[in-house]
Amino acid sequence: MRDPTDLEITGVVTFAEGNDGLPKILIETPWSSAEIYPHGAHVTGFQKNGEDPLLFLSKSSEFLSAKPIRGGVPIIFPWFGPREGLPAHGFARTVAWQLTDRSVRPDGSVDLYFRMPAIGFSEVDRIYSDTTATVEIVDPGLNRTIRVEKSGSQSTVVWNPWIGKSQTMADFGDDEYLQMVCVESGNVGANKITLPPGGLAVLKVVVSSAEIN
Repeated sequence: MRDPTDLEITGVVTFAEGNDGLPKILIETPWSSAEIYPHGAHVTGFQKNGEDPLLFLSKSSEFLSAKPIRGGVPIIFPWFGPREGLPAHGFARTVAWQLTDRSVRPDGSVDLYFRMPAIGFSEVDRIYSDTTATVEIVDPGLNRTIRVEKSGSQSTVVWNPWIGKSQTMADFGDDEYLQMVCVESGNVGANKITLPPGGLAVLKVVVSSAEIN
Protein backbone atom coordinates (compact mmCIF):
# COMPACT_ATOMS: atom_id res chain seq x y z
CA MET A 1 0.00 0.00 0.00
CA ARG A 2 1.27 3.43 -0.90
CA ASP A 3 2.57 5.57 1.95
CA PRO A 4 0.06 8.45 2.12
CA THR A 5 2.83 10.91 3.03
CA ASP A 6 4.09 10.43 -0.53
CA LEU A 7 1.08 12.54 -1.50
CA GLU A 8 2.26 15.58 0.41
CA ILE A 9 2.70 18.83 -1.50
CA THR A 10 4.96 21.21 0.38
CA GLY A 11 2.99 24.15 1.69
CA VAL A 12 -0.27 22.84 0.23
CA VAL A 13 -1.08 19.31 1.47
CA THR A 14 0.74 18.13 4.59
CA PHE A 15 0.29 15.42 7.21
CA ALA A 16 0.40 16.10 10.93
CA GLU A 17 -0.43 14.45 14.24
CA GLY A 18 -3.93 15.41 15.36
CA ASN A 19 -5.81 15.09 18.61
CA ASP A 20 -5.13 11.96 20.66
CA GLY A 21 -2.55 10.84 18.11
CA LEU A 22 -4.90 10.46 15.15
CA PRO A 23 -3.35 11.61 11.87
CA LYS A 24 -4.76 14.63 10.12
CA ILE A 25 -4.24 16.37 6.80
CA LEU A 26 -3.73 20.11 6.50
CA ILE A 27 -4.65 21.94 3.29
CA GLU A 28 -3.48 25.45 2.49
CA THR A 29 -4.58 27.58 -0.46
CA PRO A 30 -3.86 31.26 -1.19
CA TRP A 31 -7.18 32.24 0.41
CA SER A 32 -8.16 29.53 2.91
CA SER A 33 -7.13 26.55 5.03
CA ALA A 34 -8.78 23.25 5.93
CA GLU A 35 -8.22 20.25 8.17
CA ILE A 36 -9.32 16.68 7.43
CA TYR A 37 -8.99 13.56 9.57
CA PRO A 38 -8.71 10.27 7.63
CA HIS A 39 -10.74 8.90 10.55
CA GLY A 40 -14.14 9.08 8.89
CA ALA A 41 -12.71 11.27 6.08
CA HIS A 42 -14.01 13.97 8.41
CA VAL A 43 -13.59 17.67 7.63
CA THR A 44 -12.89 19.18 11.03
CA GLY A 45 -11.89 22.69 10.04
CA PHE A 46 -12.26 25.28 7.32
CA GLN A 47 -11.68 29.02 7.37
CA LYS A 48 -10.86 31.86 5.05
CA ASN A 49 -7.56 33.58 5.71
CA GLY A 50 -7.95 36.24 8.38
CA GLU A 51 -11.44 35.11 9.38
CA ASP A 52 -12.91 32.93 12.13
CA PRO A 53 -13.57 29.22 11.44
CA LEU A 54 -16.74 28.43 9.48
CA LEU A 55 -17.24 24.98 10.99
CA PHE A 56 -18.20 24.06 14.55
CA LEU A 57 -16.09 21.40 16.27
CA SER A 58 -17.02 20.35 19.78
CA LYS A 59 -14.33 20.84 22.41
CA SER A 60 -15.65 17.65 24.03
CA SER A 61 -15.25 15.51 20.94
CA GLU A 62 -13.36 12.29 21.62
CA PHE A 63 -10.78 11.56 18.95
CA LEU A 64 -10.92 7.80 19.38
CA SER A 65 -10.75 5.21 16.62
CA ALA A 66 -14.04 3.63 17.70
CA LYS A 67 -16.00 6.87 17.99
CA PRO A 68 -17.12 9.52 15.49
CA ILE A 69 -15.79 13.07 15.68
CA ARG A 70 -18.41 15.55 16.90
CA GLY A 71 -18.86 18.55 14.63
CA GLY A 72 -17.36 19.53 11.31
CA VAL A 73 -18.54 17.71 8.18
CA PRO A 74 -19.00 13.94 8.68
CA ILE A 75 -19.81 11.30 6.09
CA ILE A 76 -23.12 9.61 6.90
CA PHE A 77 -23.25 6.19 5.18
CA PRO A 78 -24.89 3.80 4.49
CA TRP A 79 -27.87 4.83 6.63
CA PHE A 80 -29.07 7.86 8.55
CA GLY A 81 -30.16 7.73 12.17
CA PRO A 82 -30.22 4.79 14.57
CA ARG A 83 -30.30 1.13 13.62
CA GLU A 84 -30.69 -1.62 16.21
CA GLY A 85 -27.42 -3.34 16.99
CA LEU A 86 -25.45 -1.13 14.59
CA PRO A 87 -23.75 2.27 14.91
CA ALA A 88 -25.91 5.37 14.49
CA HIS A 89 -25.53 7.05 11.10
CA GLY A 90 -23.64 4.08 9.68
CA PHE A 91 -20.03 3.01 9.91
CA ALA A 92 -18.32 5.31 7.41
CA ARG A 93 -17.55 7.96 10.02
CA THR A 94 -15.64 5.57 12.31
CA VAL A 95 -13.28 3.88 9.85
CA ALA A 96 -9.87 5.09 8.69
CA TRP A 97 -10.21 6.20 5.07
CA GLN A 98 -7.22 6.04 2.73
CA LEU A 99 -6.02 9.09 0.85
CA THR A 100 -5.40 7.78 -2.67
CA ASP A 101 -4.62 10.94 -4.62
CA ARG A 102 -4.63 14.73 -4.58
CA SER A 103 -4.45 17.47 -7.16
CA VAL A 104 -4.10 21.23 -7.36
CA ARG A 105 -6.24 23.04 -9.89
CA PRO A 106 -4.98 25.96 -11.98
CA ASP A 107 -6.93 28.38 -9.77
CA GLY A 108 -5.14 27.09 -6.64
CA SER A 109 -7.99 25.01 -5.20
CA VAL A 110 -7.17 21.51 -3.94
CA ASP A 111 -8.92 18.16 -4.46
CA LEU A 112 -8.35 15.17 -2.17
CA TYR A 113 -9.49 11.66 -3.10
CA PHE A 114 -10.30 9.16 -0.35
CA ARG A 115 -11.17 5.48 -0.43
CA MET A 116 -13.07 3.67 2.31
CA PRO A 117 -11.44 0.29 3.01
CA ALA A 118 -13.39 -2.94 3.20
CA ILE A 119 -14.59 -3.45 6.77
CA GLY A 120 -16.23 -6.15 8.80
CA PHE A 121 -19.72 -4.66 9.29
CA SER A 122 -22.15 -4.22 6.30
CA GLU A 123 -24.10 -7.53 6.36
CA VAL A 124 -27.22 -6.40 4.53
CA ASP A 125 -30.47 -8.21 5.31
CA ARG A 126 -33.29 -5.89 4.35
CA ILE A 127 -37.02 -6.41 3.79
CA TYR A 128 -38.85 -4.16 1.35
CA SER A 129 -42.57 -4.38 2.06
CA ASP A 130 -45.57 -3.56 -0.12
CA THR A 131 -43.71 -3.87 -3.41
CA THR A 132 -44.51 -5.90 -6.50
CA ALA A 133 -41.80 -4.19 -8.57
CA THR A 134 -39.28 -5.98 -10.74
CA VAL A 135 -35.72 -5.84 -9.39
CA GLU A 136 -32.73 -5.25 -11.65
CA ILE A 137 -29.19 -6.25 -10.67
CA VAL A 138 -26.68 -4.28 -12.74
CA ASP A 139 -23.50 -6.31 -13.25
CA PRO A 140 -20.95 -4.17 -15.14
CA GLY A 141 -18.26 -6.84 -14.65
CA LEU A 142 -20.15 -9.24 -16.91
CA ASN A 143 -21.84 -6.44 -18.88
CA ARG A 144 -25.32 -7.61 -18.04
CA THR A 145 -28.47 -6.73 -16.15
CA ILE A 146 -30.28 -9.50 -14.28
CA ARG A 147 -34.03 -8.97 -13.93
CA VAL A 148 -36.09 -10.60 -11.18
CA GLU A 149 -39.78 -10.34 -12.11
CA LYS A 150 -42.43 -11.70 -9.80
CA SER A 151 -46.12 -12.15 -9.20
CA GLY A 152 -47.99 -13.20 -6.07
CA SER A 153 -45.33 -11.48 -3.97
CA GLN A 154 -45.71 -8.28 -1.95
CA SER A 155 -42.22 -8.27 -0.38
CA THR A 156 -38.62 -8.33 -1.60
CA VAL A 157 -35.66 -9.30 0.58
CA VAL A 158 -32.09 -8.27 -0.26
CA TRP A 159 -29.21 -10.05 1.51
CA ASN A 160 -25.44 -10.14 1.43
CA PRO A 161 -23.44 -11.60 4.35
CA TRP A 162 -20.40 -9.28 3.87
CA ILE A 163 -17.01 -10.04 5.39
CA GLY A 164 -17.63 -10.94 9.00
CA LYS A 165 -20.52 -13.34 8.54
CA SER A 166 -18.93 -14.96 5.48
CA GLN A 167 -16.00 -16.04 7.62
CA THR A 168 -18.33 -17.76 10.12
CA MET A 169 -20.33 -19.76 7.56
CA ALA A 170 -18.87 -23.21 6.96
CA ASP A 171 -20.76 -23.60 3.68
CA PHE A 172 -19.82 -20.20 2.24
CA GLY A 173 -16.41 -19.06 0.99
CA ASP A 174 -14.73 -16.20 2.83
CA ASP A 175 -14.66 -14.02 -0.29
CA GLU A 176 -17.83 -15.22 -2.01
CA TYR A 177 -19.82 -12.25 -0.69
CA LEU A 178 -18.08 -10.28 -3.46
CA GLN A 179 -19.68 -12.47 -6.13
CA MET A 180 -23.33 -12.52 -5.11
CA VAL A 181 -26.39 -10.70 -3.91
CA CYS A 182 -29.50 -12.53 -2.77
CA VAL A 183 -32.81 -11.11 -4.08
CA GLU A 184 -35.76 -13.02 -2.63
CA SER A 185 -39.42 -12.70 -3.58
CA GLY A 186 -41.91 -13.47 -0.82
CA ASN A 187 -44.64 -12.28 1.50
CA VAL A 188 -42.92 -11.29 4.73
CA GLY A 189 -43.98 -9.54 7.92
CA ALA A 190 -46.98 -7.29 7.27
CA ASN A 191 -47.35 -8.96 3.87
CA LYS A 192 -47.74 -12.44 5.30
CA ILE A 193 -50.42 -14.70 3.87
CA THR A 194 -52.73 -16.84 6.01
CA LEU A 195 -54.13 -19.85 4.19
CA PRO A 196 -57.26 -21.65 5.33
CA PRO A 197 -57.39 -25.46 5.07
CA GLY A 198 -57.28 -26.33 1.39
CA GLY A 199 -56.31 -22.78 0.47
CA LEU A 200 -53.90 -21.95 -2.33
CA ALA A 201 -51.22 -19.28 -2.83
CA VAL A 202 -49.15 -18.97 -5.99
CA LEU A 203 -45.84 -17.11 -6.19
CA LYS A 204 -44.03 -16.91 -9.49
CA VAL A 205 -40.49 -15.64 -10.21
CA VAL A 206 -38.97 -15.13 -13.64
CA VAL A 207 -35.21 -14.51 -13.82
CA SER A 208 -33.73 -13.17 -17.05
CA SER A 209 -30.66 -11.30 -18.23
CA ALA A 210 -29.72 -8.85 -20.96
CA GLU A 211 -26.60 -7.03 -22.06
CA ILE A 212 -26.05 -3.55 -20.69
CA ASN A 213 -26.60 -1.03 -23.47
